[in-house]
Amino acid sequence: MSGNNHTCSKLILVVANLGFLTAAVLLLVLGVQIHTSHWSDVFDTSNAISGTVVTGALITAGAFVAVVSVMGLVGAFRTNRCLLYTYSLFALLALVVFVGIMSLGFATGAKAKAWATETFPVQTVENDVAESFNGIYCSAQAGRFCSEGSTQDAAAAFYPTLDTATFLAAVGVDVNAKSGLLGLCSAADAKIAAGGLTTAQLPDGYKAACDACKALGTDYLTYNAIYRWSDDNCRLTPVLAAWCGNSLGTKNPDKRVLTTSPYAQCRPAVLDLWKTWGNRAGVGSAICAAVALLLVIAACRAAKKDKEMGGHASVETPTEAFHKA
Repeated sequence: MSGNNHTCSKLILVVANLGFLTAAVLLLVLGVQIHTSHWSDVFDTSNAISGTVVTGALITAGAFVAVVSVMGLVGAFRTNRCLLYTYSLFALLALVVFVGIMSLGFATGAKAKAWATETFPVQTVENDVAESFNGIYCSAQAGRFCSEGSTQDAAAAFYPTLDTATFLAAVGVDVNAKSGLLGLCSAADAKIAAGGLTTAQLPDGYKAACDACKALGTDYLTYNAIYRWSDDNCRLTPVLAAWCGNSLGTKNPDKRVLTTSPYAQCRPAVLDLWKTWGNRAGVGSAICAAVALLLVIAACRAAKKDKEMGGHASVETPTEAFHKA
């Protein structure tokens, strides 16, 4: 009967550790995705939720859990008591880590829910969140403005007071050409060089806007996750396009969170996403904490049963082996 219990404990260890290893990979992937998608930059404040700390915690926890899982698998297959007891200690530490992440997840989800029920700004720190989101939202839309949108839409976004039709006709570009502001700037510069256009005909802020798009280059591609999210949850409107165009094309953009800014328009969706992430992290960590507790118990039982059965964790001399035979 004890042999069956021993086998059962080992089986639980193997299966649970494979699940734990899967969780470790998911933690690593989630941490990297949040960091590279720039969402961590939105919430990277000392009082709301530090995006850098969260992504760092996820990546570190993922690496730690991966090591613990491999240790548990080796200990289960080799039935090494020393390794199993050491593994139990690390699994206990993993339990503490997951309880910490669970607490952080539920706490930040509750904060997002509380903010959503009140008017902006709930706390001073929300101004920092808003400013970060405005910059990142507009950077995510930069590809539409600078490189991929029509020249007509780009001109309207960057120069909302400009007589777009007259200016584009003077430059001689196709209003529907999908070359964005960079295409317009290139055509205008070529027209000026050829003497067909004067700098006096250029709109205010022309050079600043062109330089901003040139400096951005292909960096906007790193904001693809936010770009896709915005298309599904807070699409670019003419009002937001004008705000972002002014922000990208001005050296000292207005940092006030006006009713026309992206955060003011997208605040409910942003806070809902924040709450969802927090609650998912809390629930996921609670499940992992329960699994970690199960692993601690299973590892200790396996080590104890191995000792009772005279497992190879204790080294036998040839004489002892002969007498046992």
